[in-house]
Amino acid sequence: MHDIVVLSDLHLGRGRNRASGRYHNLETFFYDDDLRAFCRHLCADAAARGVPLLLVFNGDTFDLLRGEPDAPAPDATLRERMYGPKLTPRNAAGILAQILDGHEEFVDGLALVLAAG
Repeated sequence: MHDIVVLSDLHLGRGRNRASGRYHNLETFFYDDDLRAFCRHLCADAAARGVPLLLVFNGDTFDLLRGEPDAPAPDATLRERMYGPKLTPRNAAGILAQILDGHEEFVDGLALVLAAG
């Protein structure tokens, strides 16, 4: 037996800008502290009962399309100027890094779950 907790449709965007402390314009996930507290509760509860915890993210956790595109390169196509660069694996990894950087408490919550095994 183990606890299965499923989280879905979080749609994390670029989060909070560390320099300004303000959220990016298109951000819709403002519950980082709540999620960290929830993860802390899940870990403590599972440990107290001696039950393993399985945390599942069921789609749309990271919203790679919810972000203001960076300034286009001088040689950008019309499509790239309007919508940003093509979402290649390299670009996606960069966007994901920005999302994780802007959601520090969310990452802390995940780290609690991972550290708990």
